[in-house]
Amino acid sequence: DMMNLSGGMAFIALLDRTPALQERLLAGRYPQLNYAYATFILDGFTPGGRRPDLARKHFSVSSGQGHAPSMLRMALMLDYGLGGPVDRNAALAMYEKAAGLGETGSALALARRYEAGDGVAQDWDRAATYYDQVVANVLPGAAAGAIFGEMARGGGFWLDDGPGSALLDKWALAALKEVPKD
Repeated sequence: DMMNLSGGMAFIALLDRTPALQERLLAGRYPQLNYAYATFILDGFTPGGRRPDLARKHFSVSSGQGHAPSMLRMALMLDYGLGGPVDRNAALAMYEKAAGLGETGSALALARRYEAGDGVAQDWDRAATYYDQVVANVLPGAAAGAIFGEMARGGGFWLDDGPGSALLDKWALAALKEVPKD
């Protein structure tokens, strides 16, 4: 509701204008608040505007506390050099930690990397494991859209003799089991 939204935005504005509150937040006892504030900063929805370097600090704190959504955001910032230098090895490690905690976006990023050999040795078996994790953790329509998008990008992974074909067969069989008998 609008009252909660305006109250939330007022709090974000207060946080943005009060360095002492920011320092307390960076001390690390509130991973979800660090994540929320960093997201507002990164998207530019604060009085101070868009500041990727500050967002990166807050994502770093909350990801260090095991907050999986923050780990995904931090991995993306490391991967693309947003708010600091590019560090693809640290990004890979962060994606792996987050995927291990069930973060679907991280699993998709890893599946793509291992499928293409992007910064890692190409490993279709690992790619298949991560794609399987993605499909297991999202709604069927979202899974179908994600996989269709991956198939449209091309590559041998999804061809009839590639491991993606076996995954498609597995997922189709599982979907059929979910169809009501009536």
